[in-house]
Amino acid sequence: MDYQEWIPLLGLPADDERVIARLAAHDWNTPVVFEPQELTFDVVFRSHGMNIGFESEYKLSSDGVVDLPILASVTMKPTLSKNDKKWKWTAYSGPMPYSLKGTCSKADVIALLGEPANFDDDFNFAGWLLEDGQRELGIQFTEDWENIRQLSISIPRRAM
Repeated sequence: MDYQEWIPLLGLPADDERVIARLAAHDWNTPVVFEPQELTFDVVFRSHGMNIGFESEYKLSSDGVVDLPILASVTMKPTLSKNDKKWKWTAYSGPMPYSLKGTCSKADVIALLGEPANFDDDFNFAGWLLEDGQRELGIQFTEDWENIRQLSISIPRRAM
């Protein structure tokens, strides 16, 4: 599975025929709906090291509908944690955005993309706002900041 097949679908509702077709192409035939009181839903493809995140339109836009799932993020796991291995994840081995590789360190990513817009030392996380603010790139690094553990591309969320 390649993350690039999902990027054009970011921002579309879960009931859009293109989203349904892409999910079905990967053997996901269950409608994406929120449980009561839920605002997010992940379609997990452990064998591909990816998950596709849906968020409530309301969470993404102040005038959005609470129970409308929008395809909001694509997450890749190129380096697995012990917990990922326990849950039988396979490392993502496809191409990664912005010429990144799972072996990139925090310093490598900063050299390529510039300083992150936000940063959290406690979670080994850094985030960038890219493509004129149309994409958020979030990266969780390994504890030593020497490899990318998880990388997400998402549409920007409204200020909460």
